[in-house]
Parts: sequence; structure tokens; C-alpha cells
Amino acid sequence: MKRKTLNLMGEAISSAGEWIWMEIANDSIQLEFKNVQLYGPKLKESEPHSSTIAIRLANNVFFKIFHNENNNEDFEKQFFNRFFEKPYNLNNNYFKFQDFELFDKLKNDFPCEKDLMVNSKDNIKNGGIDFLLCFTTEGVGVATGGNQIQFFNEFNILNDEEILKLSNKWWVYYVDYWKKKNPPYEYDIACEVDPLIIAKKKK
Repeated sequence: MKRKTLNLMGEAISSAGEWIWMEIANDSIQLEFKNVQLYGPKLKESEPHSSTIAIRLANNVFFKIFHNENNNEDFEKQFFNRFFEKPYNLNNNYFKFQDFELFDKLKNDFPCEKDLMVNSKDNIKNGGIDFLLCFTTEGVGVATGGNQIQFFNEFNILNDEEILKLSNKWWVYYVDYWKKKNPPYEYDIACEVDPLIIAKKKK
């Protein structure tokens, strides 16, 4: 996966995205997000376009949660129960791939950390992993990574070319959304997050 693609995915996911689920299995972890700025196919003709993306990290995976709670066990239970109640909102300024400075910031900013998966490498920053994702959400920091990364929508695995295509298609949709606006389009939070974003992209 190219660095340019990872940067694109970081922006597409975090601009209006919400973290809706995670699943840990053996040496892999999958995170799911909705309201992503990629224009996926419709599941049904009567439904809006798909806006859900999953990230799967595998092969020597680690997963850390940084937090402010004194009791790790109580925090872990509350953290996972939250997914059944409502999604976690993302902080666009702190959702980055391959950003080791953000990794250090999370370690420095939060007094407590909980390891849900432990990487076998002693030093994550010096070649321990190939892919790193760090982000903050509602008072919690997350750092995860591994030696393999894949992106999925509801239909298939997405490579660099497919991700760029879905991103370009979303920007065409974004412009049309603001030209036509209700109707024919229903409210779309991914478009509403910043009405001036298209102007900023052109500069």
C-alpha cells in the first residue's frame, strides 16, 4: 500500500467518519468506520451509496489504548460496551497512518495504556512494523499496527487504484451534492462536515 494512498485514506476516514466496530482474531485486528469520503456502490437501489470501510491489520499486530482511567479492567469493559451504544467520533487532526510523532504524543499525553495485542518486536519505531495507525477519539488514544494492511468495503478488498477511483468518484458526488442539495440528495454528513472543503482542495 503506497504512502500516498494511506494519507488519502486517513483524510477520507477521519473527515466525518465514525468508528463503529473492531474485531480481534488470532494475529489480526479489523476496525470498521462509517461516513467515509469514498463513494462505494449501493447495496440496494433504494439506499444511499455505501460509506463504510474496514481496515484489517495482520502479521505481528499490536493494539494499544491510551486513556485516563486508573483501573484498566473497568476501562476495557466500558470501552467495548460503548460500541453497542453508539459510535466513537474521530478527531480529524489526530488520525494518521505512519506517524510516529503522533504515536509518541499519545504515549506522553495519556497516563495509562492498555495492551490488547502485543507486538513481538521490542521496538515498534525501528522496523518493528510496516504499517502504523494512530488516532484519538473522545478522550481515548489508539495505536495499532502490523506488517500487513488491507482495506475493504462491503464488496471486496481495495487496492491503491480502486481507492483512488472511489475517492475521485466521491468528489464528483460532493460537487453535485452542493449544486443540487435536497432534492435530489438526502442529508449526507460526509458532505456537510465542511462546505468549503472543495475550495480548500483546489488551492
